[in-house]
Amino acid sequence: MPPLRDHLDACIERIYQAVDGTADWSSVLSTLGPPLGAFSAAMFTLGNDSSRHGEANMDTERMDSYIDHYCVQDLWWHGAERRRLANAGAVNTDAAFEPDTEKLLASEFYNDFLAPQDIRYLLSLSVAGRRTPEPSGTFLSLYRRHADEPFGPGEEAFLAALAPHFAAAFRLADRLAEVERSLDAATAGLDAATAGFIVLDRDLSIRCMNGTARDILAARPPALRAAGGRLAAPAGAARAQLDAALTRAGAAAWAGIMRAFPPFAVPRPPPERPLTVEVAACAPSCAAGGGTGAWHVLVTVIDPGRRPGPDPAAIAPALGLSPREAAVAASLGGGRTIVETAGSLGISEETARKYTKSIYQKTGLRNQAELVAAAWRVTR
Repeated sequence: MPPLRDHLDACIERIYQAVDGTADWSSVLSTLGPPLGAFSAAMFTLGNDSSRHGEANMDTERMDSYIDHYCVQDLWWHGAERRRLANAGAVNTDAAFEPDTEKLLASEFYNDFLAPQDIRYLLSLSVAGRRTPEPSGTFLSLYRRHADEPFGPGEEAFLAALAPHFAAAFRLADRLAEVERSLDAATAGLDAATAGFIVLDRDLSIRCMNGTARDILAARPPALRAAGGRLAAPAGAARAQLDAALTRAGAAAWAGIMRAFPPFAVPRPPPERPLTVEVAACAPSCAAGGGTGAWHVLVTVIDPGRRPGPDPAAIAPALGLSPREAAVAASLGGGRTIVETAGSLGISEETARKYTKSIYQKTGLRNQAELVAAAWRVTR
């Protein structure tokens, strides 16, 4: 059997996996039980909003009945409250909660809930607890059978060593839930926008997106798609550009550097115009999280077919262009080709190309994707 130190490391790793979603609390309990000689375990919150978080080797219907009824009859829980043993981080046994064995064995809680499951001894960790406005607490409970020995000081010390990690994990989970709520609220407010906004975490996993982005990713055939929780493009130059931009933005976000990267075009089958994609590393106050959480990567996707074209009247002064150059810039910024721009403005293709060259020289922009981003930026 591996030494207890190895068990401790395995339990700590699994605790934080439960926060990042690669494990759940039931698997944490399954990992924790064997080194402590527990045949079953459960984690639940008691109080006004009683709920269960996970269990190992326990019947889920019985746990539901505990939350619905037997928690009110639980002498151990009431003993913890009465003796003020439910403070966060406290580790106790059944004898500390209810030292009167005869009272326990005569109770409804024991005879109708514990005994049918062959539960006799308890080792408990108060993961979180408070006394206002009403007593409540989140408990991790490990159980032994009637034929077993009671839990001893060694098991108590092992569980106490894990207490700070359980507390940190629950704080992290609460913080992540808060960030998720903020992101959801922020992107809900962007659903009316005609540009797509996709927020990624620093590891480049998709956190949330607005309605326009969802529509763009759902289009068939897809120019952009969500694959395994990450943003992807079809094979080709667009995929290479997207991967490179995301990698660089992720690195900047980890370093705490606010930076936008050059926009690029993602082609679509005709007659659809290309999407324009811009990637940036954003500080918490600038990302859609509204200031909560860590740095993010923000991906802006412009679909020229979803909105009226850029406004030449706004482009001319903002980019330092003549009215005619601004008209060409607006057309190109709307995703049209040189040929389409020439036809719509009633000029020759050669003239359109001359205007385009002048636009790039005056603005320092290098290609149409950058022009699209700039045209929409000043039109907003």
